[in-house]
Amino acid sequence: MIPVGSEALTAMRQRVSVRSYAGRDVEPPLLDQLLDRIAMADHLTEVAPRVELVGGRDAVRRVLTFVVGSYGLVQNAPYLLAGILPVESQLARIDLGYVLEQVVLEATRLGLGTCWVTGSYDHRKAGDEVGLAPGEVAAAVCALGYPSETLLGRIHTGTVRRLVGARKRKPLDEIVFSERWGEAWVPGAADATLTTVLEYATMAP
Repeated sequence: MIPVGSEALTAMRQRVSVRSYAGRDVEPPLLDQLLDRIAMADHLTEVAPRVELVGGRDAVRRVLTFVVGSYGLVQNAPYLLAGILPVESQLARIDLGYVLEQVVLEATRLGLGTCWVTGSYDHRKAGDEVGLAPGEVAAAVCALGYPSETLLGRIHTGTVRRLVGARKRKPLDEIVFSERWGEAWVPGAADATLTTVLEYATMAP
């Protein structure tokens, strides 16, 4: 499990969805570190979901070209992190989100960009890339690579982020109640640790 210390909190603050990637590949030692994090990730169920690395822009393009124009939302990503459920269930999906976000935060710490993709990708092709056992489900993919540093790349990422409202977050006093439903919550009067947890939760993808 990633300890909720300064490095993890810094990664949570820094992490943004990157939709345009640089032309260079990620160095093998960094990929090895990411694979180590995958292997060590804490999980919530007895049979943990698995996260597989899909490499190559052609493979990424095949998986992300699900509907007309969907591939253009994420440009030039050299890798995907494919989240595989051992079985389809609500708890398994919660566990997958928990495990994959640990890997995403590690990628952020290593200076890599990521972008969760849960709807606009081809589930069958994602499964073909990693090889599914009977009953397994390719439930999410996450683009991975170095963020593009070109002007056009930054404009693309910024434009899509604005279109999808990536930074729109309601303030806590609009979504959190005190003690019981409907009772106004006052952040200053709440437990400081709980307030911090809630604030960081609103930063999640």
